[in-house]
Amino acid sequence: MTASITEARVLVAGGRGIGGPEGFQMLRRVANLLGGEIACSRACLEAGWIDTAPQVGQTRKTVRPDLYLACGISGAFQHVTGMENSGLIISINKNPAAPIFDISDFGIVGSVEIILPALIQALEQYYSE
Repeated sequence: MTASITEARVLVAGGRGIGGPEGFQMLRRVANLLGGEIACSRACLEAGWIDTAPQVGQTRKTVRPDLYLACGISGAFQHVTGMENSGLIISINKNPAAPIFDISDFGIVGSVEIILPALIQALEQYYSE
């Protein structure tokens, strides 16, 4: 794993839709399985769910990983500006009209609380074979 999100090839980012600081436990698990780092939106930082280091956006870090997995991120302009040049963008959001889907290569409409545990299980199974 890298020390900086600007150097990471894989970023698993969380927004308000992850529900709280405990949501970052799932994000860390996914990031660990994929050999990546976690990042966040400004909403998570302002809510005190995580420290300032991994914030992506216009006023923080601009990133260009090979894979950006956006979990519960609405897609506010300030956030999108910091990650829109990522190689592959996959977004999970329960709102089918979330602006993040406009820049995503793949979008999954659903709850991160349901989708991420299933993803973790699939990745663990894949890497155990």
